[in-house]
Amino acid sequence: MIALSEQHHLGLWSSWATVLRGWALTEREPQQGIAEMQRGDEQMRAKGAIFLQPFVSLLLAEQLAKLGRIGHGLNLVGDALSSANSDGYWCDAELHRLRGELLLAQGAAAMEVEAAFRRAMQIAQKQQAKLFELRAATGPARFWLNQGRSQESRLLLAPIYRWFTEGPETSDLRNSRGLLDASLSRLG
Repeated sequence: MIALSEQHHLGLWSSWATVLRGWALTEREPQQGIAEMQRGDEQMRAKGAIFLQPFVSLLLAEQLAKLGRIGHGLNLVGDALSSANSDGYWCDAELHRLRGELLLAQGAAAMEVEAAFRRAMQIAQKQQAKLFELRAATGPARFWLNQGRSQESRLLLAPIYRWFTEGPETSDLRNSRGLLDASLSRLG
């Protein structure tokens, strides 16, 4: 995609492909992949292409978090949420979910962490984005389970999980099923 877009002078697509190639590269070479994502991000910003910016920030923040760069990830998510500023952008729920995960990793107060996850679930419900709702509910469910609040964890996650009739082997559904099983075993 990069070669084709450069050949036909489609700079935006070249920049976007650079971000995606960097994202894929982070699986093997995290530092190099992040550097490539940042280069593509800078190219997009230089071209004034801001419509993908919140999503690029989400992808980049997730990769930075894997390297323990939580503060940098939180800054990116905060900037993305400020720029989207409408709760209508398609990945706003994911941005709030990631904010909750990053706050949790940083050791923030439980109220702040739960508020981020709650906001993510509200946006996902409003957008009728069930996968994002499931992902947003998985954060507090895991958090509560680790605090010994198994019943609350199960009551939150089970109804959303049961909505899905296909894809039981996807990572999101496997993770949710694992949390539900763990909460059931802790309940007795």
